Amino acid sequence: MSAWTTASWAGRLMAATAAGSLVVAAGPAGQAAPRAARQYRVTDLGVTGQVLGLADAGYAAGSGEFTPGLLHPFLWLHGRLRDLGELTPTDDGRGEATDVNNRGQVVGYSTVGRKSPPVDRRAFLWQDGRMTALDLPGTDARADAVNDRGQIAGTYTVQGVNHAFLWWHGVVTDLGRGDAAGIDEWGRVVGARPGRQGTPVPCVWYRGHVTDLPLGPATSGRATAVNDSGWVVGDVMSEGDGEVVESAYLWRGGTVTDLGRIGVGGSTATGVNDRGQIIGVTGLTNFSDPIPFLWQRGRMTDLRDRGVAQGGARTIDDHGWLGGSATIGGESRAVLYR
Repeated sequence: MSAWTTASWAGRLMAATAAGSLVVAAGPAGQAAPRAARQYRVTDLGVTGQVLGLADAGYAAGSGEFTPGLLHPFLWLHGRLRDLGELTPTDDGRGEATDVNNRGQVVGYSTVGRKSPPVDRRAFLWQDGRMTALDLPGTDARADAVNDRGQIAGTYTVQGVNHAFLWWHGVVTDLGRGDAAGIDEWGRVVGARPGRQGTPVPCVWYRGHVTDLPLGPATSGRATAVNDSGWVVGDVMSEGDGEVVESAYLWRGGTVTDLGRIGVGGSTATGVNDRGQIIGVTGLTNFSDPIPFLWQRGRMTDLRDRGVAQGGARTIDDHGWLGGSATIGGESRAVLYR
């Protein structure tokens, strides 16, 4: 797929919004796609936990219970699983790997010191067999995304307030108040920041500027992932009939699309690849019975019809592989769906 030029992305979005040309497109609600022929094969990675990040080169990263009751970050490649350990080994330390790139660089967080419960988190970069803490000006930090250039997006706390950050080659850029969730190959960071009313607003940080994404009729929202063509996905919150409804959204080229839902209740999008395939979760009643979905070409598909466990898909790569979890032998195991 052809990508937008980096200089034009934020400008085109802001221009469309200012000119009133923004389109809010409604997705199919309450209707699943017909049963697809392809069925996913489940690969158990060998540990209780979940996959949180995938790379096209075959890497999977996530959190696994290598010690009873404690989750550690892991890296998986071609059937080999590796416990990445902790920044400071303790009896109660824990952490998770949130993303991995095609160079095998892993990011996430690890607790430091002995606390009960351990809440002192440090963002890390793991590469070449070594885990290193990112030197950040804040506390309680986590790294949430990494691209193939080695740029890392995440969040830390400054005097009790969350700040999004971009880290690259040891240089830290504080993006301002908010929470970062994803990054693309151009260095665009997506997430959410406080709006005028104090509620979270989905946004894009890029080259020193922040662009709020339009909410349509919603009151708040967040961006969770972005692909290299500038498609941003996430969710928004709308109030109606005395309750708040969460809806999966796609922001693309000045158009806002409600991705719809299966059944009733809310939905959220958690990942998008460069083929325009979006995954997420939709719920029957307030996510009490979560349903994994795949959205592509304007249609939402119930992935349970294709062999994916209920609520089991969290991330997607450009091959269409999914990462998440599945109940196997009574345990919630980290798995790939291929």
